[in-house]
Amino acid sequence: MVPATTVNFSIADVPQTVPNQPVFAMVSFKLVSEEGHFGLEWLKKDTFGQKLVDAKTGEVMPHLKLFWEKVNGLNPEAATVFLEEQLEATTRGTVSFFGIPVETRLAISASPVVCFSILLFLYLHIRHVRLMEGSIKNAADFPFAPLFKGALGALLVTYATVLALPILANGELLARFGDWTQWSTRISAVFTLLTTVTAVGNVVEMHRLRKRLS
Repeated sequence: MVPATTVNFSIADVPQTVPNQPVFAMVSFKLVSEEGHFGLEWLKKDTFGQKLVDAKTGEVMPHLKLFWEKVNGLNPEAATVFLEEQLEATTRGTVSFFGIPVETRLAISASPVVCFSILLFLYLHIRHVRLMEGSIKNAADFPFAPLFKGALGALLVTYATVLALPILANGELLARFGDWTQWSTRISAVFTLLTTVTAVGNVVEMHRLRKRLS
């Protein structure tokens, strides 16, 4: 413990320009301990404490400023309860999907599952057509974009929608809202990997089918 320091200032305003008017003075000073560290200095040198101090401004717990007006009048127990409720609300936050609010944990786990299911459904259909016995030349006339002859744009759209976008979308969702302490994030990671494998399988099957129809 650092002993309390008392600083007294005696200010005389002679002559006073306004009777009974108090005199104010702004005084700046800095206290340095020669025997130990003050709280801020200790936090800056402590491994865990460094995470509580903003390296640029030197503020302690800068993120607490958002709630300071609500917790500064509470006792420690009430402030702890309030912050825990805010943390839980943040964890159970929502994301907007076409204007519809969806709970974050549900979105993280459900989106990769939906993408994987659709791509797996597509993969089974393409593979079924490719392995059909007999002539399948008429399949080239079917309005299916990956089978359009000489259409480079159709192939680029196919690569984007079947391969790139599902992987990037699920990866972004996982990186932005993922919490590895929760099962929803782990499920999301597993199905994101399965989505990647299935997307690559779709592209391979499409090329094999195009080769058979050529």
